[in-house]
Amino acid sequence: MDDEQLIQIIETYGVNPQIDVAIEEMSELIKALLKFRRGIENKTSDSDEQIVSVSHFILLMNVAEEIADVQIMLRQLELIFQNEEKVNEWIEYKINRQMRRLEKESEVEGMKIMEDAKFMNMTDRELEKYLAEYGEHRSGEIGELTRAAAIRIGALSERVKILEKEEDDGK
Repeated sequence: MDDEQLIQIIETYGVNPQIDVAIEEMSELIKALLKFRRGIENKTSDSDEQIVSVSHFILLMNVAEEIADVQIMLRQLELIFQNEEKVNEWIEYKINRQMRRLEKESEVEGMKIMEDAKFMNMTDRELEKYLAEYGEHRSGEIGELTRAAAIRIGALSERVKILEKEEDDGK
């Protein structure tokens, strides 16, 4: 993009009108993305395949056009607010932050797998003891366990309740 041309456009039309155009262009991109995501919902047969392909292509081209419009307007906004360096700093910060989140999610997933394995490898007695000690405090974690572990814990939890009731009845 040629900044001199963009500056000329800003000077010709004015700052506030160009900010308004930026907002309009972002709105048009949102609409194009929604239309693309919705796609062609009325496809009823294989004979519609060619129509779908053409429609899909048109939707893709519309998204590309709107991305171009938004990128042009974003560059104009950087020129208007004279903040390209700060924008780049924010971009770098936000990408790095997301990468840290992905790393944490990966670690958490690994921990969940280890937690699942811990439950699956417990003997019935160990699991009953665990539920008796921590069941109420850690019940929210059961939703995070694998289906098999949750089923096993649920069945054992019922056994613990029966045993507790029998103890209460016996007293």
